[in-house]
Amino acid sequence: MGTDDIPATKAPLVEWDHALSAFSFFLQGIDEGVFVQDETRRIVFANDAGAHLCGFASGADMLATPVADVVRRFMVFDESGSLFAFSQLPTQRVLAGETVPELSLRWVILETGEERWSSVKATPVRGAGGEVQFVVSIFRDITEQRKTEAQSRFLATASTLLAESLGYEETLQQVADLAVIEIADWCGVDILDETGTLVPIVVGHRDPEKIALALEFRRRYPPDPANPGSSTAILRAGKAVLFPEIPDALLVEAAQDAEHLAMLRALGLHSLMVVPLIARERRLGTLTLVSSDPAHSYDAEDLGFAEELGRRAAVAIDNARLYHESEFAEARYRGLFEGTADAVLLADASGNYVDANPAICELLGYSREELVTMRSGSLAADHAWWAIQREQFVREGTWRGELLMRRKDGTTVPVEGRLTKVVLSTGVLTLGTFSDITERREAEEERRRFIAMIAHELRNPLASLQGYAQLLQRREQYDAKAIETILAQARRLERLTLDLRETVLTETGIRSLVRVPVDVRALVRAATEQAQVTTDAHPIEVTMPPTMPPAEWDADRIAQVLGNLLLNAIKYTPGGGTVDVMVEDRGDAAYLRVSDHGIGVPAEAIPRLFEPFYRATNAQAGSMRGMGLGLSISRAIVAA
Repeated sequence: MGTDDIPATKAPLVEWDHALSAFSFFLQGIDEGVFVQDETRRIVFANDAGAHLCGFASGADMLATPVADVVRRFMVFDESGSLFAFSQLPTQRVLAGETVPELSLRWVILETGEERWSSVKATPVRGAGGEVQFVVSIFRDITEQRKTEAQSRFLATASTLLAESLGYEETLQQVADLAVIEIADWCGVDILDETGTLVPIVVGHRDPEKIALALEFRRRYPPDPANPGSSTAILRAGKAVLFPEIPDALLVEAAQDAEHLAMLRALGLHSLMVVPLIARERRLGTLTLVSSDPAHSYDAEDLGFAEELGRRAAVAIDNARLYHESEFAEARYRGLFEGTADAVLLADASGNYVDANPAICELLGYSREELVTMRSGSLAADHAWWAIQREQFVREGTWRGELLMRRKDGTTVPVEGRLTKVVLSTGVLTLGTFSDITERREAEEERRRFIAMIAHELRNPLASLQGYAQLLQRREQYDAKAIETILAQARRLERLTLDLRETVLTETGIRSLVRVPVDVRALVRAATEQAQVTTDAHPIEVTMPPTMPPAEWDADRIAQVLGNLLLNAIKYTPGGGTVDVMVEDRGDAAYLRVSDHGIGVPAEAIPRLFEPFYRATNAQAGSMRGMGLGLSISRAIVAA
């Protein structure tokens, strides 16, 4: 405060107005500070409470001190932190004739550094002519009120910061930075790591240069669990600790060596609070608040405030950890849920779908967003049948079976489904897993057709054999044509049996080859002659070199391949026509080709032509007999 316009020092003799002197006894006994100045701006009365505000032991001591010396003992600031000059004080302004509203001022005693807040109201006492004879100033101490308000604002701001983000380390740093502005000279937060060790994650200090010192201190001298005053011991005990003052003797006692003591002194520890961070009975870490100012010692009220701040910080840390744990669990669930090959649907207790994985979306053609708007059972093609199954599931808690599900485009797909109840803390869900069994159904149908085909194919030659055998029996004489038919039907039965055996061997992966030197020309001649006797309408023309070197082959298997190709060419040239066989010597390989001029193969059937039991759809081939095994067996032999 400046000393402009300060009146000359006067003796502490004051001529009292009769009214003022009558009340001086009462003014001395109240808690508010009271000052009275006369029209010359001299202090003519000060009670003890007002004197204490200015750093004096009593009002008498203050009146015994020259005014200029009184003013030099303190500084006054307004709400915005601006420094007041002496002439700006409410008393001086009222003496100057102004009407001054009640003000809130911060007083700083320069000798001790102590700060106080006062609400000041200056009132003029006028004479008979209306002139200002005295100014009575009443100072109400609002330091605790301001402290409470500041703490409330700090907690509100800190809570907002802590709630804004689930990245708690960054948020706690913001709170620590706020704390060193409002309530502490430095603030630290330590968190328990996976090994149970307290690790500093946040350090804030009014002097940024000391942050590095604090971190280095913690790195070199971690908390000693054996020391009852250490953060580790305080966290283990689960109770906040207050050190109102930390004398140098205590630092000497706690120091591990001379360098440790030097660092402790450099940190400037005057008053200290350590608060354990506990949420849901889980010990998470500690909050440390330090005052380095000898004029600012923490008390029990400050400790209560620190505990409230610690509670809110612990909840924020716990929430962040729960969130990240749930995120990790969600990621694991989502990875399993979306990565499984089975189609999966989740429904709540009301029967509404709440989740769907990509496999079910791909299977049915719906998006996840579309499926979660639907109800359980709406995807079943037969709703009445499904209602019965649903009752079984509700009754037994599980269901397994096959059903038809309707796709978005209206088509149906057969699936094998399983429903299971999953009990979670949030409620009961129904987990449905579904596997597309279209191929299985087709394979089963193929097997049924195969069995029917075998029965049909075997019944015809057997009936023919039985008929001709009975004919010979009745005639009791040799019949060349009957014998030839019997032999042909026997060969047909042999071929059917061989095809079935080869199919089983091919499917089970068994393939035994007997490789011997083979005369290719002789093998081709024998196979074509055998095929030629089965038809008069299909001349087989063979083109091959006059000589060929022997080859290491399984002669029976190659003959079987060539026989299958020739019989297939004859079968699919129903009106008759030439079948061409061409053999080429390519040095290290023999090239064999069988071609006909029959009805051909539809282009769309070519990819499946060599599948077992497959027969291409063709109007002219509708009445052709056969099991669809010849080409499949031939391909398997060639591959072997």
